Amino acid sequence: MKKYIIIALLGLISFASKAQSTDSTGKFGITINTSINGVLAPVRIVPSVTYTKGKNQLEFGFGFHPFNLEQERILSFELNQKHYPNGMSNKYNMYFISRATLINNRRNTFYPATYTYLFLNAGYGFEVHPIPGAGFFIGTNMTMGAFTYSKQSDTAHEMFQSQKMFEKFGYNLSLQVNIGYRF
Repeated sequence: MKKYIIIALLGLISFASKAQSTDSTGKFGITINTSINGVLAPVRIVPSVTYTKGKNQLEFGFGFHPFNLEQERILSFELNQKHYPNGMSNKYNMYFISRATLINNRRNTFYPATYTYLFLNAGYGFEVHPIPGAGFFIGTNMTMGAFTYSKQSDTAHEMFQSQKMFEKFGYNLSLQVNIGYRF
């Protein structure tokens, strides 16, 4: 039941922030996010495609992890929704962000296991346009939220039992720096 509530809330974010309004035409862009998460050690680099309409921006990207161990395989994807209450036309713009991140981490160590993490975060950030009128921007944000994970283990020991998603929850802090361009 918990997972259906979370999925429904994620689907309603766009309606709450008027992302479906027809007040302006949308723009596509690209951005590169670097993210440091308080739960997982690696730094993630997430190239993303953005769609901006009105005071909202939607980002979708797949991450790669340049600092993971040889024994690890990490795959991730990220979905961000940003809302700029004062618009995006100023040199300095504040925004609210909601983020959903899914990370699959396969560890081929002495006790092999596969972890799948789901992070749901919200927070705030700011963006700077160093060249006024151009589509280039630099930004940063800080988010807090909850996470859950599932574990599939190949080891038969009690300590390494498999675990289903949504059985345990935790809290996390995430920091992100990004650069991008809106066409």
